[in-house]
Amino acid sequence: MGTWKAKPAADLTISLTIEEDAVFTWEVDAKGQKQTLTGMAGYKDDTLGLFQQEGPPLAGKVTEIQPNSFKFSPADGGKGPALTFTR
Repeated sequence: MGTWKAKPAADLTISLTIEEDAVFTWEVDAKGQKQTLTGMAGYKDDTLGLFQQEGPPLAGKVTEIQPNSFKFSPADGGKGPALTFTR
């Protein structure tokens, strides 16, 4: 729960907020252009699923690095780099 941030590139920031009621907000800021996804989050067997209101779910394996950071790696052949989130 809470807000986590990843910065995979100098001009790219991703914020993930998960509320107590499992509602999530995933906000991507690429060179000042923002895109926001919302929906419900679920966690099982080290996999975090972000189920959008519209569009396919985002799913990734979560590996804790430290108490205030984790790695989110695309699940089962998903495309994209692993992201390290911190708070």
